[in-house]
Amino acid sequence: MGEATRPAPPGPPGRLPIDFEGELPDFVQDEADEEPANNDDDDDHHEQEDEEYVLPDINNANRWILGHRGNSWDYPQNTLQAFQSCVDLGCDCNEMDLRRTKDGVLVVFHDASVDSVTNGKGKVNTYTFAELQKLDAGYRFTRDGGKTYPFRGKGYKIPSLAQVFSKIKKGYFNMDMKDDDSRVPQELYNLIRSHGVANRSIVGSFIDRNTEAFRKIAPSIQSLATAKEATAFAAAFHKGDNAAACRAVSASNWQDLPTHLTKNWPAYIKLSHQCKNKVAFWTINDTATMEKLLKDGADGIITDKVAEAARLFRRLGYKK
Repeated sequence: MGEATRPAPPGPPGRLPIDFEGELPDFVQDEADEEPANNDDDDDHHEQEDEEYVLPDINNANRWILGHRGNSWDYPQNTLQAFQSCVDLGCDCNEMDLRRTKDGVLVVFHDASVDSVTNGKGKVNTYTFAELQKLDAGYRFTRDGGKTYPFRGKGYKIPSLAQVFSKIKKGYFNMDMKDDDSRVPQELYNLIRSHGVANRSIVGSFIDRNTEAFRKIAPSIQSLATAKEATAFAAAFHKGDNAAACRAVSASNWQDLPTHLTKNWPAYIKLSHQCKNKVAFWTINDTATMEKLLKDGADGIITDKVAEAARLFRRLGYKK
């Protein structure tokens, strides 16, 4: 999500990722041999859920864990490994960021440039997908201030969105369109439709026209409130104008929010629910704040620390 307000901090010193043994998990061992994914429709990609798995009800989103760029506390952010770990730990949704490559492939990556995460330099949109695959997406990950880099040379790649849809079989996808590019909303919808994940998708952008364009293309897919809508809702809430608040978010299904907008979150969340919007908070990494927000009525917690959130949710009875 937000560039400056939602950083993904490195994990604490001395911690190893969940089940990390220095090699790629089995589910991505074949990634190096796969052809670069593109945005073309392909009906063969329709999702098949495991028989024993029940997708959480998006219309009754009661207390969700949303992994911020996956389980980014234990794995390099926005990688297949981070997303699969999030699911394995019990998260309900993987939050992720989308960028478009030079050759028109939607990839999962936060920053406009590759510098802060990989061993490369330059903007994502100056690379082809094949060129991005040569970069090490685990290169900058460190837990000890740069003394060690446990994921360098371990095969971590920037995934295409198509690969994420194909590999991550459970939970929802909360997708943030980062590029100010009019082609992206349609291309995103094409991928969602061809992979059969419309019922698992929540779409938004900090660039309001991206969200507005996507809604026109796919009005039945869940969307996040735009910055303009969320700002108008907050202003109406503080004025006590509930009708105006509901009008402001009448086109959205979720508000993903920072925690500084009000000191009266129970009332804010109650009104949001009355306006048929769910509320999730980012990026919450301390369990005390998580617990307070959940008690205030929050529907979701967006966090880097998926394992800690899962333990808290179990203690509070929100998960088994």
